[in-house]
Amino acid sequence: MYIGIDEHDKIGSGERAERFLNEIKGIFGLPHTYFMISVSDDAMSAFERRGLPFRDAFDSSFDEIIRVGPLSYTESMRFLYRRVVGLTEPYIAFCHCLSGGLSRDLLRAARAVIRTASALPSPALTPICLAILKDEIRKKAHALMEAAIDLPGDVLGLLHDLTHRRSDRTPRELVQSLLDRPLDGPALEFAAYSYFCATLEELFTGELTGLRKANEGV
Repeated sequence: MYIGIDEHDKIGSGERAERFLNEIKGIFGLPHTYFMISVSDDAMSAFERRGLPFRDAFDSSFDEIIRVGPLSYTESMRFLYRRVVGLTEPYIAFCHCLSGGLSRDLLRAARAVIRTASALPSPALTPICLAILKDEIRKKAHALMEAAIDLPGDVLGLLHDLTHRRSDRTPRELVQSLLDRPLDGPALEFAAYSYFCATLEELFTGELTGLRKANEGV
């Protein structure tokens, strides 16, 4: 029998994660039963340090820890081809870049492509990708407004316009406007994400041919 314990990696601190393991590891010895648990990078690091002169709950609880990294581009293609019908390679490349190879975000990006294409009067690579990138920036702007209220007034005003769709700036236009403002902390993180979206906007256009993809290493 296989039992999965998910979200253990979301426990706030290493001490709480260890305490949780100490409370449940008594059941790990059940016969003919295998437990699969998602753990944090801290737990992975602690397990890899086993053999050094200390021992913790992670070392004494797990037989083995397997590191699962982000998907490669080829793996992202296989992942989406098994789940989505009719999604061509330029859109798969866009989903892969936008998600960073994280499988859950990869599937979300593919759903966003399909949803956006169905809402546009003339769907094509450029307007679909641009609409998704604008929506991503709006979501980040809204999250930043909720989390950081001590932003400079001009940056806060820009985020407010983006959140309430009063501004329809492209990511490249947004980056240009952000460069004229003092950036620090969360505002700098938002500018970096906007620059990332601007890079995708520049790359994923109707000119994204197979030869260009190969030359640019997509």
